[in-house]
Amino acid sequence: MGLSLEESLRLTVAALMQASLPADAETMTTAALSATRGRTTPRGEAMLLSRRARARAHQHNQAAFADLARSATLLAAERSSGEEPE
Repeated sequence: MGLSLEESLRLTVAALMQASLPADAETMTTAALSATRGRTTPRGEAMLLSRRARARAHQHNQAAFADLARSATLLAAERSSGEEPE
């Protein structure tokens, strides 16, 4: 089975972070969030937001906190709805 779009984007962002390229990781994750908006699960969006938060934190960008807050909200909403992760 091939990789989903989310999985491939997650791996690409992880590789950029490993290569010490947080600005590129942030750009890629922002593009991924735009590309998958409305077509992914709350958990998938939360994962991308947390990756972008990490990239932003490495750049000392305060927007990382907003990404983490949104990610936590998405996960909490998913838990309270009783949905099971895929």
